[in-house]
Amino acid sequence: MTQEQVNIANATKAFLEKWGLKNMYVAKVCGISDQNLSRFVNHRIALSSERLGILTKYMEDYERRNS
Repeated sequence: MTQEQVNIANATKAFLEKWGLKNMYVAKVCGISDQNLSRFVNHRIALSSERLGILTKYMEDYERRNS
């Protein structure tokens, strides 16, 4: 994982905790398997740039809509 991916994984973990969302829900909405999202958040695998973009955009949109 690149440092950028580590930072996004940490931000994703904080996002899930802050909003009380489940990995399985966010994974489904973003088109990622829940197992891969869990592995990503725990720094075990990197996501493709496409999936990373979808996840990042989802988190930004969610924050904007609910803040």
